[in-house]
Amino acid sequence: MWKNSCDEIESIKQICTYGCDTSANACNACPAEPKETTCSGKCGNTVNNCGQTVDCGNPCGTSGNVDEYQCSSGIRQQKYANRACETNRCILSYAWNNNACLASQICLEGNCLAPVWTESRACNAYQGCEIERTGTRELKDQAGNIRNETCTKSPVACSSALCTNNHCETESARQPRAQQFMGDSLSSR
Repeated sequence: MWKNSCDEIESIKQICTYGCDTSANACNACPAEPKETTCSGKCGNTVNNCGQTVDCGNPCGTSGNVDEYQCSSGIRQQKYANRACETNRCILSYAWNNNACLASQICLEGNCLAPVWTESRACNAYQGCEIERTGTRELKDQAGNIRNETCTKSPVACSSALCTNNHCETESARQPRAQQFMGDSLSSR
């Protein structure tokens, strides 16, 4: 026979860590801390001070899109918050998912905008006095995208000059050429 820690005689020696219940002639159970204390800052299943498994649930929140955008290589992206419970701790990580603009829009600083094209290089077509000429010009939008488009230059009127071989020439500029031509033909005789 043994005396337990409650000073009672028992047939089996028992040490009561948390005191004795004399009315039941038994040891008191472990006084478990409140769930809020066990689960403070934790998620999922964890063990309390008495070695018992406690389900702390998932206080980490819900994963989903965040109202934050960026442009990456001209493609609009939206920030995604991934909330999870790993080894009894809430983990928050971020990723960027494509959230494309309409085909007619561009991405600028995370916003989808209609492009505004401005001329960055003028039309390179030669502008003569006889025929309309075509060429290309370079346009740039506010995001720095470049596109080339066909352009035309209409003939110009020669003021006080004659149009020869698509060039405006004054009569005095034509005279020496005509005399040179006549001189060349006389010298060949």
